[in-house]
Amino acid sequence: MSGELEHGCVFCSHDIISQYVTFTHIINEQIRTYGQTRQAIANAIQICTDNNILKEYLNRQRKEVIDIMFTLFDQDEALRDYIISEKRETAREMEERVAREMAQAMYQDRYPIKVIAKYVRSNPETVRQWLGLLPQA
Repeated sequence: MSGELEHGCVFCSHDIISQYVTFTHIINEQIRTYGQTRQAIANAIQICTDNNILKEYLNRQRKEVIDIMFTLFDQDEALRDYIISEKRETAREMEERVAREMAQAMYQDRYPIKVIAKYVRSNPETVRQWLGLLPQA
């Protein structure tokens, strides 16, 4: 771990906003290197304190910063899980739509319900429901 910034301390300044921007760049660099780990956070904090970037705050609030970063990591993971879940649901809905359309086309071509069900990988009752052949409840 180097105590000097790779980008030549371009953002270094006494301005708190510039320091925070630099901190986020350093965090992102460390995450790219070490993943969303305690080591990435510890390295970033060390680099920042060595370069007087948010030094007083990071020394005073080290535990809070680490806790916040792990909370953000958890939120990222939850968002990724949500996106994956939504993609799976969308794929499932598309598969069902294609199966319904295929069943309707095959029914119009006078294929038997059992053959249609086998072809679209469903059961005959579901196919009948898709085709509107079951009485409405």
